[in-house]
Amino acid sequence: MSEYQYYLFEYRDGFLDNRQRQALRQISSCAEITANSFQV
Repeated sequence: MSEYQYYLFEYRDGFLDNRQRQALRQISSCAEITANSFQV
């Protein structure tokens, strides 16, 4: 039996700049990172 987990974090007070997106990329190399979300 396998389990799949899906996480979506949204930034609602503005946009993530390049520095913030690079910091998130250090957390996960397979996440989808946009200017307002981090999805794994």
